[in-house]
Amino acid sequence: MAKAKRKRMSKEELNAPDEIEVALANFWDKLVKFKKPIIGAVVGLVAIAIVLWVVGASSRSSAESRAEAMRTAVAPLRGSVGEPDPSEATIPGPKPERFADEAAQVAEAKKRLAAYVGEYGSDDSMQLVSLADANLLLDSGDAAGAATAIEQWLAKYPESPAKVVGLELKARALTAKGERDAAIAAWQAVAAAATGELKADALRRAGDLQNPVLTEGGDAAKAKAAYDEALAALGDAPEDAGLLGPQGLRGDIKNRLDLLPQ
Repeated sequence: MAKAKRKRMSKEELNAPDEIEVALANFWDKLVKFKKPIIGAVVGLVAIAIVLWVVGASSRSSAESRAEAMRTAVAPLRGSVGEPDPSEATIPGPKPERFADEAAQVAEAKKRLAAYVGEYGSDDSMQLVSLADANLLLDSGDAAGAATAIEQWLAKYPESPAKVVGLELKARALTAKGERDAAIAAWQAVAAAATGELKADALRRAGDLQNPVLTEGGDAAKAKAAYDEALAALGDAPEDAGLLGPQGLRGDIKNRLDLLPQ
């Protein structure tokens, strides 16, 4: 059977701007889509959001082999953990990879991302891949390694459209290391670079690190100032009301304010 001929790119297509460059320029819009996973700081979801975005950009603008290599590299991040649900067998289509636990999932993701870096180290998408890799260090319990990696990333890509994600990762790493003063400053840096819920969440976390109810040696006045600023960042949008009072991020912040010592 004769092989199908590959479609040759036109001169106009060859001269068109690299879509990864275009996508990087609009990364903030993409970040908004993933703000809830980032705000939740659920293990691995930041990496998934970033790397899946890279997959989309890479698939559209790069050679087929590079796109396939990226899909292989991020497959573990889209995988499942634990025993499969029997109902999965009835769902048509390919199934995600499954791992015994999160540690195995993170280890495999790190291994595959390292392989991708080894082959495509000069690729335009590397700034986001290396950011995801730093997040994996934190997810695997290596807060010190993650802090070092993200400092290097921020120094290398100071003008990256994804900088706010890097700042958020730095703040989480310093918090995990127990470096309270540095972590507070890092969360304040996230707040300065962000807007809306992401800004409010960063200020809430800065307040938590100064809250004497949550942290020994805290300062109630500083915590209150951070929480008040967080509420201001949320604006006048209607709050989620429940039987026990305000819900969601706004309710969470108000509950902290109510519990602060006077």
